[in-house]
Amino acid sequence: MTKIKFILPYIGLLLFIGIQISYFISPEELFITKVLYILITYIFSVILVQFSKNLFNVFLAISFFVSVFYYPVNIVYGKVDYGYIYSVYYTNVRESFSYMKMIPIKVYLNLILLAIITIALGKLQYKRFKNRVLYCIVLYCIVLYFPIKKIILYPLNKKIYHYSNILPIKKILYIISEVYTIKEEQENININMRKPSSWEIIEKTKPLKKNIIVIIGESARRDFFHNYGFLIKNTPFIDSTPHIQFENYVSVSYGTISSLSRTLSLSNTLKDYQISDNIVSLGHKLGYETYWVSNQEFAEKIDSYLTTLANSTRHHTSLHQGKVRNMINYPMDDGMLPIFDKYFDEKTTKPKLIIVHMYGSHPAIKDRVNGEYDEFLLSKNISYYSKSIKNTDAFIDHIYKKLKDSEESYYLIYFSDHGQGIKKDLTITHTDRYKEGYNVPLLIWGDDIDKSVSIQSRRTGKDFLYFFSELIGVRLKNIHRNYRFISEDKNDDSKTMVLDGNLNLQDYEKLPSNGVKDFIKNNKSNNK
Repeated sequence: MTKIKFILPYIGLLLFIGIQISYFISPEELFITKVLYILITYIFSVILVQFSKNLFNVFLAISFFVSVFYYPVNIVYGKVDYGYIYSVYYTNVRESFSYMKMIPIKVYLNLILLAIITIALGKLQYKRFKNRVLYCIVLYCIVLYFPIKKIILYPLNKKIYHYSNILPIKKILYIISEVYTIKEEQENININMRKPSSWEIIEKTKPLKKNIIVIIGESARRDFFHNYGFLIKNTPFIDSTPHIQFENYVSVSYGTISSLSRTLSLSNTLKDYQISDNIVSLGHKLGYETYWVSNQEFAEKIDSYLTTLANSTRHHTSLHQGKVRNMINYPMDDGMLPIFDKYFDEKTTKPKLIIVHMYGSHPAIKDRVNGEYDEFLLSKNISYYSKSIKNTDAFIDHIYKKLKDSEESYYLIYFSDHGQGIKKDLTITHTDRYKEGYNVPLLIWGDDIDKSVSIQSRRTGKDFLYFFSELIGVRLKNIHRNYRFISEDKNDDSKTMVLDGNLNLQDYEKLPSNGVKDFIKNNKSNNK
């Protein structure tokens, strides 16, 4: 009986650590990796309780709070990575509420249960071992030896989480490390945006358009657009108007900031981008009056890339400025149209470059469509997403009609920052694991475009400013490519590379597909 009392707390601790680590480790990790993390964390916990019960309780509490952060993210998004931490760093209260509504109720129940177990384990009495020398040696191996070995073999760097083998501590160090990297990037943005641009115009091959409108969609993957082959007719405007359509346009990254920073600024390599050489500074160089209308909040105390870029335009407005904040829902994108109309109607001797940044199809997708959909397909989440694309189509339609009615020359460009993935439970989420996380629409309308053209050749967001300069008829010394973007020419890249959640390069072609047509096909097969 005495032995059972001695063993039971340690068995409970092992089960607790096993459950907990399954909560905050990514489902992508190998089984053997999970087992090793459980064993190392368990041995560390056992030895820690021998030294100090108070320190052990602190470790339990820290581990629990790590679970509270990681577990919901792993369920909703699949993993915690640099891209996710970046978005959290700049997230506002309203967006946090939107995220919380995406978390299944079972996650909250599991966390409540975990909290109860954590408290219970903290109150248990753990019998001390006699031979402390042995577990001192083990503790040294776990806490010190392997990290010291790594420091000896590899240079000490800012990725401090590499030097920890206890998973809860490793996860905390990972967050600290990535936040430090984000702050460094923020400082880099602040410094470089103050520098003058280096644009050099070689020649203008045609007269500049009176109006250039760039609509940036949010989280819209192209296989949900009817004009790209989607089952539901949710793009009546796009279907009925002459436009140039890129069938194989791939975004730089699966996250908003990592994608748009390398799309709207000059990016010769995916790892780096020239902050001061961007679409706004190019507009100024060409003599355009610049405007930015956004349904995404500008950061108030920290200068994200998009906030800084938007503030560099001569006129900029977010739907959230000067208003009492609704902490639950974002305003609908339609709220930007009166602001756009006002900017468009302003009298000026200069041509206009107006950038409109939508909230589009951003999760939680139900909020984007007020909980309504036109036609059910597979799940409510899929149906909401289809409806959000229809809303985007109507949004573009309004701006198109405004341009047509003005009888002035124009180009209207629409693209999305990144795509989305479909999970097994038929919900929509951010992903860097599938092609569809990067497959996005790129469409152009213009007063000189009188028939629809479909371009099949692969194009990437890295070359967006090259595309932009080619479209408006400007040759720049800063940008040189050996192909024509608006053509069937093969692009200059031997491989199509994209950035994953940790800003590592990955080969787009090696990613599996997550197409909605496959889900529809499988659903029909299952219903037979």
